Amino acid sequence: QIQQTVKHIDASTSLHLLSPIAEGSDRIVANAALKLGYTLHCILPFDRTIYEEDFESKVSKEEFRALLKKATEVLELPHQPNSSETRNAAYTAAGRKVTAESDVLLAIWDGEDARGEGGTGQMVKEALEQNRLVVWINAETPHEVLLLSQAGQENLTALSECIERLVRTNEHFS
Repeated sequence: QIQQTVKHIDASTSLHLLSPIAEGSDRIVANAALKLGYTLHCILPFDRTIYEEDFESKVSKEEFRALLKKATEVLELPHQPNSSETRNAAYTAAGRKVTAESDVLLAIWDGEDARGEGGTGQMVKEALEQNRLVVWINAETPHEVLLLSQAGQENLTALSECIERLVRTNEHFS
């Protein structure tokens, strides 16, 4: 719906997905976005070789490297994860960078409060505080999709109108 709305307003607009391409929903969304013609911009919490150590399986590491190769841009934040505290701070910084650079934040999330620093719950809360659009796909069945804003949550039908307003007033979409 985001893509259709933006392309209806200006067919020349290119769409970008910003992602740390962590395991799970980050990668599902990255692969889907690439199939739809988005460019992939990766924002990693620290050096890719250190970040890759967080992925347990060989398959996950290979998938990570393959997505990095498809990325148009890769930003490795200059953090040194020497402890669990600095590692969490790096993840928070990456989440904040993604949020700050995004016109629309797509959150596949269980709707629960943040269980730790830098988690999805915290990033959604911060995005809403910054008056950003948040498209929430509930990770819990039946996977309802809602548009979140400072005013609350509403049916996704309002998304096209909100995107149109953003495109017409925001240079990020050009």
